[in-house]
Amino acid sequence: MPTPALNNNTQFAYILIEKLSEWPAWKVEKGTGEGYDIVISDIHSGKRIYIEFKAGGGYGELPIGSIIPLSRQLNKIEKRDKLFLVTFSRISNFLAAKLEHLGVTFFSKPSVDDVVNNVQVAFSA
Repeated sequence: MPTPALNNNTQFAYILIEKLSEWPAWKVEKGTGEGYDIVISDIHSGKRIYIEFKAGGGYGELPIGSIIPLSRQLNKIEKRDKLFLVTFSRISNFLAAKLEHLGVTFFSKPSVDDVVNNVQVAFSA
């Protein structure tokens, strides 16, 4: 049964970690101290996916300034690895275009299953 979309970063992250941990080939870490909220490693390929949660601004939209820390984080990871952004806010078309240009996979108001499925696709690519 699909899990519903949740609008709370903490609750969402807890359920996401639980679901991701069900995959025996994935190692899941939370709060790594490197600025990433969740890191998933594929033990067979060595690929990693870094998941970052961002809250919206006062108008319910993710601020354009979010691009700066994400860009810095993206520079720290290896080229074969991916950075996912999860937010429960709107993402403007301008910010979406910038994120796509950087290669950041982003989700606005996703379900847990949406994120898990995209992790699976990213590891199989």
